[in-house]
Amino acid sequence: MPDRADFIARTLLTRLADRVRDEPPVSISAPDIPFDLKEALVTKVLVVELGVTDSATLQAIAQALPRLTASRPATDRDANELAAYVRKRLAAFLDT
Repeated sequence: MPDRADFIARTLLTRLADRVRDEPPVSISAPDIPFDLKEALVTKVLVVELGVTDSATLQAIAQALPRLTASRPATDRDANELAAYVRKRLAAFLDT
């Protein structure tokens, strides 16, 4: 049964996929979206869902996001690995 970490991971991946679809890549050699946009996406989700405002935590979660491109969408493995990382990194917030 999905838990809060699964929900957070899938929400982040869905929003990241939407951003990849809506934003053209900066260059062909760097098809991933810029880190500051990933960080803003993570901040929006984690502040609303869990009340997380610690910048080091937000950056760590943003760094854990997989590299998605138009030709490489998120997989179940990406979601499971991100959920496991969220469980570990945000355990104190998930327990409340």
